[in-house]
Amino acid sequence: MMGASPQYLLFSCLLICCITTEVPPAALTASPSRSQFFEGESVTLTCEDENGSDGWTVRRITTRRSEKECGNGWGKSAGSTCSISLGSDDSGVYWCESTSGSTSSNSIQLSVSGRMSLSGNSANQGPLTVNPSRSQFFEFESVTLTCEDDRTVWSNTTRGTKKQCGDAWGTADGSTCKITLLSFDAGQYWCESTSGSISSSIIHLNITGGSVILQSPVLPVKEGDDVTLSCRAKNHPQNLPATFYKDGSSIGDGDAGNFVLTKVKSSNEGHYKCSISGQGESPSSRISVSAPSSPVSN
Repeated sequence: MMGASPQYLLFSCLLICCITTEVPPAALTASPSRSQFFEGESVTLTCEDENGSDGWTVRRITTRRSEKECGNGWGKSAGSTCSISLGSDDSGVYWCESTSGSTSSNSIQLSVSGRMSLSGNSANQGPLTVNPSRSQFFEFESVTLTCEDDRTVWSNTTRGTKKQCGDAWGTADGSTCKITLLSFDAGQYWCESTSGSISSSIIHLNITGGSVILQSPVLPVKEGDDVTLSCRAKNHPQNLPATFYKDGSSIGDGDAGNFVLTKVKSSNEGHYKCSISGQGESPSSRISVSAPSSPVSN
């Protein structure tokens, strides 16, 4: 290009870079479509984008292993699909990553147990409670996590290491852990007994430096219950009109920033987010639905 101006050459280079490096976002789906499993069950995770499923790998962080791609010590990889025969140490967060490592997808949290029912009832396992009870937080907000009895709170976050509350994160007070949240506190949290076994459900907290969050249940909701989703803007204490989405598709608007899922069922499981005009969009969080407790027979 003889005689081309420096400004033209710079514009051409930027245009080529943008065209060649942009990767469409992928969606990670699970089959069967649920988040809680027993040991020995199987699940298939698939990465897909608008051009198909090539060029993506499934990765994860679990409570017992560092970040690895499917086929590297776990799972069976076939292109952009990963099949797993689940054990207790497969509990964790899974996502898709492009082959270049520069683009990721939504994440899915899988919880695997050989001891408790999918509804979470067991004499051997106590709940992990979260106050305030939601899965998304702004940076610098505070949250309190509490285990039962002498159990302690552990985490595996984007810092990439499994640590007990008080060990470089959080303030421990017996079975309670208080955290002033930063972006790298996003990840998994659970309770462990003194023997080192996981003794609660695993929850996932999403921490954002953005301006909008979705307030949704952090624990699975029971089938038949009503669930209220709330969209909150960081710099506006009043409730603003919001649009709500499930798995990328709009499901409706809420004039006061709220949206009610009535008598939820398994088909309501999925990834939800919200947006507020002029403020932005929240991250997505998964809502899981558990079967109602069976009536006690006399």
